[in-house]
Amino acid sequence: MFPIPTCAVCYHQVHPVKRPAKRIVCGHLFCTDCLTKLILRKQPCPFKCRSGTLLRFRDTRTVPFSIVPTTERDDRAAVAHVIKAVADELQHLESSAEEKARRLNTLSRRVANQLSTLARFASGYRDRLANQKNELMIFRDIERHLQVEVGREKTLLEELTAAQHKLLKASQNCGSASADSCEALDLLTDLSCGIRGVKRSREGFSEHERPSKRRRIA
Repeated sequence: MFPIPTCAVCYHQVHPVKRPAKRIVCGHLFCTDCLTKLILRKQPCPFKCRSGTLLRFRDTRTVPFSIVPTTERDDRAAVAHVIKAVADELQHLESSAEEKARRLNTLSRRVANQLSTLARFASGYRDRLANQKNELMIFRDIERHLQVEVGREKTLLEELTAAQHKLLKASQNCGSASADSCEALDLLTDLSCGIRGVKRSREGFSEHERPSKRRRIA
């Protein structure tokens, strides 16, 4: 009968159920509790056989049951423990699957609601885009009419400027003619004033001369 191995840290005998055994890469054997403590504390192998390399869970290997001598009762308990662990794991997986299914259902409902709202918004935006297109066509027609009106106004302005130039030339010509006529009128007024003065002087002279003649006659 093989001797029961012991843990290299606590020196307790390993047991397949109560104290399972773990072996690391260097070959040393530890119980699960001591090995977990060493890994969590980030410590190397206590025997310093790998030049201070830190222990990791992926470097550990579970010791098979055949190495440790057990009784039939222990084997049954171990098998029952394994079956219970597997059943618990299956139950946990089923519950997590049900929870995930419920979450997926809620998410699918939310996605469906969001898609419906997006469809409504899309229809509204399509109507708005159609209205905006119609308004844009109307604005383009108005712009064309305005361009035509602006062209007409430009032609009218050109005609008005040409007429203004003609009027200025005519006014300049009329101004020169009116200046000549004004000079002639001034001459005529001077002549008329001179004639009137001569007439008045003649009339005054005749009035002064008449009584003297009468006196002489008398």
